[in-house]
Amino acid sequence: MDITLDSSLRDLIEHHIKHRVCKYSYKSQLMTLANRLQAVGKRRTSCRDLLATSRINAIVNDENLSSSTRNNMRSRFLTLLRYATDLGLDVGFSRSHIDPVIWRPKNGLAGPATTKNVFDLIDHFTVSRSGSEGYHKTLKALAVKLVQIAGSEDIESVFQAKVIAQHLATSNRSRELKVNDRSRFLKLARYASELGIISMPQGIDRIKLDPSPSKPKTVLKVESVAQPITGELVSAVVEATLKFVSPEYAEWTLERFYREFYLGCNPATSPRTIKLYGCTLKKFAKHLGRTPLLADLNNQIVGAYLAELRRAGGLSIASVNKERNHLLAMWNLAKKLDMIRVGPVINPFVEPLRIPKALTVEELKALRASFDKLGGHTGPLRNKDLIRAIFAIQFATAERIGAVTQLRFDDIDNNVITFRAETRKGRRLPKVKKVPDWVVEDLSPISRPERDLLFPGCHGKTKVHLLYDRLFKYAGVTRPRGKSSHLLRSTHATWLWINGGDATYSLGHSSAAVTEKHYLDIRHKPDTSYLGLPDISELEDAIPQVFSEAVQEVRSCNLDAGLKAEILIDIEKLQKEVSATSPSIALLTKNCAGLTSIATGLSSVMKLTDWISKTFLN
Repeated sequence: MDITLDSSLRDLIEHHIKHRVCKYSYKSQLMTLANRLQAVGKRRTSCRDLLATSRINAIVNDENLSSSTRNNMRSRFLTLLRYATDLGLDVGFSRSHIDPVIWRPKNGLAGPATTKNVFDLIDHFTVSRSGSEGYHKTLKALAVKLVQIAGSEDIESVFQAKVIAQHLATSNRSRELKVNDRSRFLKLARYASELGIISMPQGIDRIKLDPSPSKPKTVLKVESVAQPITGELVSAVVEATLKFVSPEYAEWTLERFYREFYLGCNPATSPRTIKLYGCTLKKFAKHLGRTPLLADLNNQIVGAYLAELRRAGGLSIASVNKERNHLLAMWNLAKKLDMIRVGPVINPFVEPLRIPKALTVEELKALRASFDKLGGHTGPLRNKDLIRAIFAIQFATAERIGAVTQLRFDDIDNNVITFRAETRKGRRLPKVKKVPDWVVEDLSPISRPERDLLFPGCHGKTKVHLLYDRLFKYAGVTRPRGKSSHLLRSTHATWLWINGGDATYSLGHSSAAVTEKHYLDIRHKPDTSYLGLPDISELEDAIPQVFSEAVQEVRSCNLDAGLKAEILIDIEKLQKEVSATSPSIALLTKNCAGLTSIATGLSSVMKLTDWISKTFLN
């Protein structure tokens, strides 16, 4: 059955229940919502009526219903709006805004917040925290039990450590519910303490509960992402996903698509990338609680998965965006092959940009002076000779550590080093760099025996990173977390840029924006555009001095009193205009001309007009 804007709301609910495998109680709540919406509109409710939020607002604002019921209706209404949007109906879900209901006592708050009655305190606490009616009832039920133990509704009698301790000891509730009671008791006690009604009781936050009997921890194990889902859930899930995927691929798992199509279209995928995609598939399966299907690549499911990784998983923004890129890479390919009907519209998380770090000259010298502190051997090479050579090559060429550790003796010809294409990122372009003489000197301890590789035993890069960690520690140089060998690449780019070189070309980037964003430490070459601005400090110091000298000379001269007053008025006008945020050039010109004509013999006044002309009128 196809759902359109003219379909009834009941048909939409039936379609939603059928394709979401919901419980009967959930269906009953949705049907109750449909009945209330129809009662408000006094006619049959269609999906088109969901465009107008006047009906649901009438239910939300109905004072005869409890706040919990009204919020429940609001939540179910937004669920239907979201589902209709998933079906392709323009019901304005993104434009819908319905405020939740905040609980208020029917008879209003009894007395001020500094009341001594515990039940009145609960009313004030619930309102101040925007709590729901259900939360208020839970607090009130707890207060009833505490009042029975304390024998009084007075706050000072109820909020005592022995009262809550006796309640927790005599209650036959589960340990989880006792923990909730203790937490609510502490919140109320802190609220009363903040209002100054009571002081926080001694030992109230150190009440402990008996440990509950240990239960076997349930852990979701994903033995194989390729394991197909079986049982009664198959038909329900497949039927629910037909609107997202072509029928012939409805039962395809995402792992099968990745193996047969994605890797088939990208045969040059590295083993490390295949491993990372496998981790993404396992995380996605853990989120769903089953093996993910190809049809699970829809905006609602993937969006909820990424949001959970960010909120509950505690992953960084960069890690969540990496998971998003993996899923969207498979998703876009499936859409291009017409295996999926709807493409992705999920935006990445905004990742704050940070200034890359580059080493200073002093830090570089400290690192070079610490080579001899590295003891031990890596294969046939001493660690100090190994890290000295790798450090010199990386700093002089800005090449990545993976390509450096795969150098052969045949790749070095005096001052010229050739990095083969298959060892570099992208595996497409080789790189030839001429290095200074001091690099050749640092390579001299590594003689050529009967082997091909220049640095045997370092292909895995782990050994080199460990040596770099020790080197930075010995030199006392701080570095960003996880950055050691790559730090030399940004240092090369930064100092080349500062001295007028082309860092973009040297690093092999396609655009200067990539180099500036990820490699240039602008703190070594700060913005000096302020040098072209006038020196405001000297300007402010000069203003009162030149004006005071002019006023003093006018007052001590032998001119007529009326002329003196006229000159002083013009000087005052000039001082007021010069001190303004944006001086008027026309007024300054006019007043300067007037002063020049009537105060020709006064040197300080002439000095003042000359200063204004040079500073503001040129």
